[in-house]
Amino acid sequence: MKTTFFTRLIAGSLITATIFTACSKNNSIDELNNGPQQTTISAKGIIDIENPNILNQDLKVYYASDGAVDITEQFNSFTFKFAGNYPAGEAQVWNDLLARIGNWSMANESSINIAYPTDPFTQLAFLNREWKIGVANRGFIVFTAADGDEVHFVSKTQ
Repeated sequence: MKTTFFTRLIAGSLITATIFTACSKNNSIDELNNGPQQTTISAKGIIDIENPNILNQDLKVYYASDGAVDITEQFNSFTFKFAGNYPAGEAQVWNDLLARIGNWSMANESSINIAYPTDPFTQLAFLNREWKIGVANRGFIVFTAADGDEVHFVSKTQ
């Protein structure tokens, strides 16, 4: 009797823990990727053999924060493209009215430097710095700065 009770108690606890873990998982990245397909940044830059390259794709800002302040709305009208091949290329940005071309470069596979002209798009100054590449999934990439700022890009084809 005691063995059956404890066996059921342990089995019930395992099932509850599994359900709790599954329900508490943040699915936003998985939903964007149609499954967990995190990319390891390779020596070739923001690319992985098994996943499409984040370079040379039209990207939108999915989320941007300046410290604890959500500034995503400042980038809503823009489309971005990091054109070229590792280790450097053009940082293109445009909206319905204007386009600008800056540049991007990578000294190593874990960080990227971005430099945009800021006239007339003054909000692009926020992106002009070195960013650590935090997450790179198929069609999704997160950049973080040393001061805690973040910008998340998502492919327009996702």
